[in-house]
Amino acid sequence: MRSAYDQVQIGGRLAALREQLLASTDQCPYCGFGEPRDLDHYLPRSVYGELAIYPRNLIPSCSPCNNAKRTIVPGLGPAHGPGL
Repeated sequence: MRSAYDQVQIGGRLAALREQLLASTDQCPYCGFGEPRDLDHYLPRSVYGELAIYPRNLIPSCSPCNNAKRTIVPGLGPAHGPGL
């Protein structure tokens, strides 16, 4: 299941899913004005593993917001999962 994450990356087998998710909005839901170019894991992959690659967990976001949220667990603050 973990290897399925690579399938939604640019050029992956599920690239169409990636494009569909990115095309679903024209504004970043976090800041309200950035152009979504990344797929953010709402529930971090480092903490939630296989559940984090579920399509409903992939949020189209702008790069600055995606990078700023990288280590935040929604409702809990900074992640303390494996490798963090």
